[in-house]
Amino acid sequence: MKVEISRTVAAILRNIYAGEKDGANQPLLTALLSHSPVVEEALWDMVRQDKYPVVRSEGWFALALFGREPQGAKRMLPHLEAERELVKTTLEGEKKEDSDNVGAIIVEVKRNSGEKSETIDELVKAFFRLRDVKM
Repeated sequence: MKVEISRTVAAILRNIYAGEKDGANQPLLTALLSHSPVVEEALWDMVRQDKYPVVRSEGWFALALFGREPQGAKRMLPHLEAERELVKTTLEGEKKEDSDNVGAIIVEVKRNSGEKSETIDELVKAFFRLRDVKM
Protein backbone atom coordinates (compact mmCIF):
# COMPACT_ATOMS: atom_id res chain seq x y z
CA MET A 1 0.00 0.00 0.00
CA LYS A 2 2.81 2.39 0.94
CA VAL A 3 4.56 1.80 -2.40
CA GLU A 4 1.38 2.52 -4.34
CA ILE A 5 0.81 5.80 -2.49
CA SER A 6 4.39 6.79 -3.23
CA ARG A 7 3.99 5.88 -6.89
CA THR A 8 0.86 8.05 -7.05
CA VAL A 9 2.80 11.05 -5.74
CA ALA A 10 5.53 10.36 -8.32
CA ALA A 11 2.93 10.12 -11.09
CA ILE A 12 1.42 13.45 -10.07
CA LEU A 13 4.86 15.11 -10.29
CA ARG A 14 5.53 13.55 -13.70
CA ASN A 15 2.17 14.77 -15.00
CA ILE A 16 2.66 18.26 -13.63
CA TYR A 17 6.00 18.63 -15.41
CA ALA A 18 4.88 16.84 -18.58
CA GLY A 19 2.26 19.54 -19.17
CA GLU A 20 4.32 22.49 -17.95
CA LYS A 21 4.34 24.57 -21.12
CA ASP A 22 2.41 27.65 -20.15
CA GLY A 23 2.49 27.50 -16.35
CA ALA A 24 -1.03 26.07 -16.25
CA ASN A 25 0.06 23.41 -13.76
CA GLN A 26 1.75 25.87 -11.40
CA PRO A 27 -1.21 26.00 -8.96
CA LEU A 28 -1.18 22.20 -8.71
CA LEU A 29 2.59 22.18 -8.19
CA THR A 30 2.32 24.91 -5.54
CA ALA A 31 -0.37 22.93 -3.72
CA LEU A 32 1.75 19.78 -3.79
CA LEU A 33 4.85 21.59 -2.53
CA SER A 34 2.92 23.32 0.25
CA HIS A 35 1.71 19.97 1.58
CA SER A 36 3.19 18.39 4.67
CA PRO A 37 6.57 16.61 4.56
CA VAL A 38 4.63 13.39 4.02
CA VAL A 39 4.87 14.08 0.27
CA GLU A 40 8.63 13.92 -0.04
CA GLU A 41 8.84 11.24 2.66
CA ALA A 42 6.71 9.02 0.40
CA LEU A 43 9.22 9.59 -2.41
CA TRP A 44 12.16 8.83 -0.12
CA ASP A 45 10.42 5.60 0.89
CA MET A 46 10.57 4.61 -2.78
CA VAL A 47 14.35 4.97 -2.96
CA ARG A 48 15.02 3.43 0.45
CA GLN A 49 13.33 0.15 -0.42
CA ASP A 50 15.31 -2.41 -2.38
CA LYS A 51 12.67 -4.97 -3.28
CA TYR A 52 11.55 -3.26 -6.51
CA PRO A 53 14.34 -1.63 -8.55
CA VAL A 54 11.83 -0.01 -10.93
CA VAL A 55 10.11 1.69 -7.98
CA ARG A 56 13.47 2.91 -6.71
CA SER A 57 14.28 4.42 -10.14
CA GLU A 58 10.86 6.03 -10.28
CA GLY A 59 11.48 7.54 -6.85
CA TRP A 60 14.83 9.07 -7.84
CA PHE A 61 13.21 10.59 -10.92
CA ALA A 62 10.33 12.05 -8.87
CA LEU A 63 12.75 13.47 -6.29
CA ALA A 64 14.67 15.15 -9.11
CA LEU A 65 11.42 16.80 -10.21
CA PHE A 66 10.62 17.77 -6.63
CA GLY A 67 13.97 19.57 -6.34
CA ARG A 68 13.40 21.71 -9.43
CA GLU A 69 11.39 24.27 -7.47
CA PRO A 70 12.99 26.42 -4.74
CA GLN A 71 10.47 25.29 -2.12
CA GLY A 72 11.01 21.64 -3.05
CA ALA A 73 14.80 22.06 -3.08
CA LYS A 74 14.79 23.56 0.42
CA ARG A 75 12.69 20.68 1.66
CA MET A 76 15.02 18.15 0.00
CA LEU A 77 18.19 19.48 1.63
CA PRO A 78 17.72 17.85 5.07
CA HIS A 79 16.81 14.54 3.42
CA LEU A 80 19.93 14.60 1.27
CA GLU A 81 22.03 15.24 4.34
CA ALA A 82 20.29 12.47 6.31
CA GLU A 83 20.43 10.01 3.40
CA ARG A 84 23.95 10.97 2.36
CA GLU A 85 25.27 7.39 2.19
CA LEU A 86 22.30 6.14 0.14
CA VAL A 87 22.73 9.10 -2.21
CA LYS A 88 26.48 8.48 -2.60
CA THR A 89 25.99 4.75 -3.13
CA THR A 90 23.39 5.38 -5.82
CA LEU A 91 25.48 8.11 -7.42
CA GLU A 92 28.42 5.71 -7.68
CA GLY A 93 26.23 2.73 -8.58
CA GLU A 94 26.03 0.73 -11.77
CA LYS A 95 22.54 1.87 -12.74
CA LYS A 96 23.23 4.94 -14.87
CA GLU A 97 19.61 6.12 -14.89
CA ASP A 98 19.50 6.26 -11.09
CA SER A 99 22.94 7.86 -10.93
CA ASP A 100 21.87 10.53 -13.42
CA ASN A 101 18.68 11.26 -11.48
CA VAL A 102 20.65 11.55 -8.23
CA GLY A 103 23.02 13.93 -10.01
CA ALA A 104 20.04 16.00 -11.16
CA ILE A 105 18.70 16.09 -7.61
CA ILE A 106 22.00 17.30 -6.22
CA VAL A 107 22.48 19.99 -8.88
CA GLU A 108 18.85 21.19 -8.63
CA VAL A 109 18.97 21.39 -4.84
CA LYS A 110 22.27 23.29 -4.94
CA ARG A 111 20.90 25.69 -7.55
CA ASN A 112 17.39 26.15 -6.17
CA SER A 113 17.62 25.89 -2.38
CA GLY A 114 19.59 29.10 -1.88
CA GLU A 115 21.26 27.50 1.13
CA LYS A 116 24.83 26.46 1.83
CA SER A 117 25.51 22.82 2.57
CA GLU A 118 28.82 21.02 2.84
CA THR A 119 27.03 17.77 2.05
CA ILE A 120 25.59 19.14 -1.19
CA ASP A 121 28.96 20.62 -2.18
CA GLU A 122 30.62 17.26 -1.55
CA LEU A 123 27.95 15.40 -3.54
CA VAL A 124 28.16 17.85 -6.46
CA LYS A 125 31.94 17.34 -6.61
CA ALA A 126 31.49 13.57 -6.48
CA PHE A 127 28.91 13.71 -9.27
CA PHE A 128 31.15 15.73 -11.59
CA ARG A 129 34.23 13.70 -10.65
CA LEU A 130 32.36 10.52 -11.60
CA ARG A 131 31.42 12.12 -14.91
CA ASP A 132 35.00 13.27 -15.38
CA VAL A 133 33.90 16.89 -15.75
CA LYS A 134 36.26 19.71 -14.81
CA MET A 135 34.72 22.19 -12.37
